[in-house]
Amino acid sequence: EKVRLRRLNHWLLGLMALLLSILSVASFLYLILFVRRKLYVWRKKSLREVEKQNGRFVVGLFHPYCNSGGGGERVLWCAVKALQDLSPCIDIVIYARRSCRKKEETEDDMLKKAKDRFGIDNLNRESLRFVYLSSESLLKAESFPRLTLLGQSLGSVIVGIEAIYRCSPDVFIDTMGYAFTYPVVYLLSKGSTIATYTHYPTISTDMLQRVYERRPSYNNDAMISNNMVTSVIKYVYYVAFSLLYRFVGGYADLVIVNSSWTKMHIDQLWGINATTVFPPCDVSQFSSKNLPLTERENVIVSLGQFRPEKNHALQLITLQKLKQKIEQRKSESGIEVPKLLLYGGCRDEHDESRVEELRTLASNLDIEDLVEFHLNAPFDELKDALARSLLGIHTMWNEHFGIAPVEILASGVLLCAHNSGGPKMDIISQGTTGFLATDAEEYADTFLQILEKYDKEKRQEIRSAAAESVKRFSQENFLLSFSAATKSIL
Repeated sequence: EKVRLRRLNHWLLGLMALLLSILSVASFLYLILFVRRKLYVWRKKSLREVEKQNGRFVVGLFHPYCNSGGGGERVLWCAVKALQDLSPCIDIVIYARRSCRKKEETEDDMLKKAKDRFGIDNLNRESLRFVYLSSESLLKAESFPRLTLLGQSLGSVIVGIEAIYRCSPDVFIDTMGYAFTYPVVYLLSKGSTIATYTHYPTISTDMLQRVYERRPSYNNDAMISNNMVTSVIKYVYYVAFSLLYRFVGGYADLVIVNSSWTKMHIDQLWGINATTVFPPCDVSQFSSKNLPLTERENVIVSLGQFRPEKNHALQLITLQKLKQKIEQRKSESGIEVPKLLLYGGCRDEHDESRVEELRTLASNLDIEDLVEFHLNAPFDELKDALARSLLGIHTMWNEHFGIAPVEILASGVLLCAHNSGGPKMDIISQGTTGFLATDAEEYADTFLQILEKYDKEKRQEIRSAAAESVKRFSQENFLLSFSAATKSIL
């Protein structure tokens, strides 16, 4: 009886294995047919796009989120301007997400937004076209709650396939850092030259180090960092991914990066010597409203989207510590506790939920009456706030560059930023153009020193040095540097 049961189990397991094998093969064949069908549809649509180009030299800019209003989009539209100024014979194609093609926001509206937000004017509309991508949702982190790096990277492969089948350019420039699209362009295009303007590496040696040391952070959950086994698995995953990242990066013919910090990591990861072109910052718009010290308010201003990596919680803890220090010596110094104004964009319900958590934290720290949240504020309101604030704070660890710190400094604000990344390596000279700190104690001590010990002359000296220093990051300098860097591939 036992022998019969064992044989029956053996046959059942064999049958299940056979069925699973058949199902796997069928799924694989279905996937191939599905992809072939998609490619056929995309190819048919792309023929209409190609017909419009009349055999002219085509530069494709891969930037699906082209209608957003962030620093990356400023780079995109300045790059368009630089390329058109460099050669009027170039046709420019922008690969955009399908959701950009809304009835209430036409292509002309997007160009108007670029003019109003970034001051990009006089673009040649006749030589500028948009190619809309239906698979762009695969680029979103929310689509991959686990193995996010790998998921987004593989998702970008699908989006890259669609982009090339809709329109194969002579030069493909990625301005968002999706390196896994490069082999796709190499294999499927008509021999496109591949270039990239990389804002930050998808993975960095700092990320590897943080996982190795089992330090929790926004991208290294405490549930993982507190467990040796999961930490080892994640470290091996990161190492394997970094090797894959090096492989795909090798397909780029021209690599431009936005900062010394990004260059250091890209050079190390890809084994190259990248060209550094600082991103465009509209320094003049902020410096034009630069009020004198006598009209500045006792306010700390913060500028940055409400994303986890911006570490707004550290800003609230800093204010609490500063409040405690001032109250302890109030009879001696007579200075008042400054208010903290948090200006930033909320992209979705996740960001809004994060703001509510920050409000709760402010209440728990007993500083809610000293904190103001300004979400998605109009640009003019933001400039006015910067113009009247005495102090500024920026707390992101390893910010790849830091457009927000540049704008704060250009506004005449005395800024204390995190002692890492772009602010440390490119933007701030400690004590000369601004200040650097690592934790809440250092931030609070820096602000207390400015308020107690720095007289008007010393404060003005730092403001003047900062204003002169940030001229390096002007929009005009970017246009010249980007044109010089890309001239060889056009």
